[in-house]
Amino acid sequence: MQSKDKNTIIVADDDLVTLKYFQGMFRKMPYTVFYAKNGQEAILKAKKHKIDLAFIDIEMPIMNGFETMVALKELQPNAQVIIMSTYNDEATVRRAIKEGADTYLFKPTNRADVFSLVSKRFQDVNSSDVITFK
Repeated sequence: MQSKDKNTIIVADDDLVTLKYFQGMFRKMPYTVFYAKNGQEAILKAKKHKIDLAFIDIEMPIMNGFETMVALKELQPNAQVIIMSTYNDEATVRRAIKEGADTYLFKPTNRADVFSLVSKRFQDVNSSDVITFK
């Protein structure tokens, strides 16, 4: 794992519209952002890079969001995980928190909620830093 990554986010979602939405939101933000189309891809990236914050969809092929979250937390216990889903039932939210999610975000996501979660995680980031997409 590369230790030089600072203030790093990963977004894992099989929905390309959602990934594009996040790309648009993070385009000018001063973080390194990785995108993954499934949980397995997210974990492969997490093996190579430090991840500080993860936005993970529940419903994905290959590895669902719960499996991805557990694997990510094993690799990087300090990573903050935000589970995203269209499921807004109490049982799913409870399961996500019980299995290690720091927060549960309902889809479609609200930009203000995403920015609030990111700013809470990276309060000390200098706004002149450059964002890179990989």
